[in-house]
Amino acid sequence: MRAVNFIPAVVLILAVTVIFANANEYGGEGPGEMHGAARDTAALPHLNLTEGQKAQITSLHETLEKDTAPLRDKLSIKRGELKSLWLDMNPAQEKILATQAQIRSLRGQIQDRTSIYRLAVRRVLTAEQVTKLDQIVHQRGAGTRGSLHYYRYGRRSQQVIP
Repeated sequence: MRAVNFIPAVVLILAVTVIFANANEYGGEGPGEMHGAARDTAALPHLNLTEGQKAQITSLHETLEKDTAPLRDKLSIKRGELKSLWLDMNPAQEKILATQAQIRSLRGQIQDRTSIYRLAVRRVLTAEQVTKLDQIVHQRGAGTRGSLHYYRYGRRSQQVIP
């Protein structure tokens, strides 16, 4: 009788494991044209970038990362402060609102620098390459969890598509 109950349990566990192991293929971030290193415009094969363009874009990206690193660090600290403020038994409204304002300011500064980067990259590209890039971006979407999340909002661990 134990074997009769044990076998369906094992099959169920294996089925759940296989479903979660394959879930990445159906909607999570996974391999594809716009994932990983390909998020850097210099790595997009369809743009047919010259070596000079790749070097310029890589240099612009490195500058962006260097310029935004202190802002991202401050943003991380402020997020931690905000979390601790909310965890207080009696949260202080003034402190929470002030911290949220600081977070918005830091995000705005990062977005401004990211926009400057994107505009600089577009100046490096030819009109045809810009058109191709725009087509790629619109085909793939840019939802908050989409493959082009960094394209619109910036994220430290990912590379940029201008």
